[in-house]
Amino acid sequence: MKALLSFAVIILICSNTSFAQGFNDKPTENFNIEVFKNFKDTVRSQALSRGNEGGHGGDGYVLEFVTLGKLISAGFDSFSVETLKQNHFTKEAFEQAVKLVKVTSHPKEEMLLEGEEVDAINFPAKNQIKMNRDRWRELSLEGRIKLVMHEYFGILGVERDSYQVSLKFVSFAQMLSKEVASSPDYKNLSVNLFYGQCNIFPPLTSSQICDSSSKEMADAQECSKRKAQAKCAIAEKADCKIIDTTMNSVLSTRYVGMRYCEVLTIAK
Repeated sequence: MKALLSFAVIILICSNTSFAQGFNDKPTENFNIEVFKNFKDTVRSQALSRGNEGGHGGDGYVLEFVTLGKLISAGFDSFSVETLKQNHFTKEAFEQAVKLVKVTSHPKEEMLLEGEEVDAINFPAKNQIKMNRDRWRELSLEGRIKLVMHEYFGILGVERDSYQVSLKFVSFAQMLSKEVASSPDYKNLSVNLFYGQCNIFPPLTSSQICDSSSKEMADAQECSKRKAQAKCAIAEKADCKIIDTTMNSVLSTRYVGMRYCEVLTIAK
């Protein structure tokens, strides 16, 4: 897929098409708001099922992505079967894609397509989606929902370099994000995480990439914590807490042979 502009401004570009432009949001004609009113029960079930994600259990980014995929699939109950088929997919097919597709997360250096950084790349033949951690951290909840929906649509062959189907579900994505955020169980979902990242670039002669005892590491940890807490503040979360800080040695794909230390803090 082509490079996406930041979903923070809720714009998705493919050639000259964007979410900001007018479009015919036909699926909303058959939108069953009464079904959608029970959606908070689905949010609760997903919150309670945390920790049972199988192979995704070790990657918080992937947990968020897959959790949102499950919620999107549940939200499709608010449309008639005929409406979804007119858009070349079924709820069951989307649900199966969420279950079977392998999602992996990667640093931005590894998320280049034709030399341009992208939010995600899907591989239908391999049943795989690669997501950009750095871009993901900058997205709003609504932006994440739109990205997840588009990537699974790509797996299903519903759309590739055009966004004709995704554009029709913009109103759905907006309502879905509001329903999820307004649920009392939202705070227990993985999608309610805030990330702060700072990197350390050690000298080429250094034998340790992530030296936990160094001043640089202490500074990077404080830096990542400040970034995570700042994003909590923007989201007006008074009870935001640091839940994890990790250090990972990463091989740069931009500079051959260079490794750096990625220091990541997660707040909730």
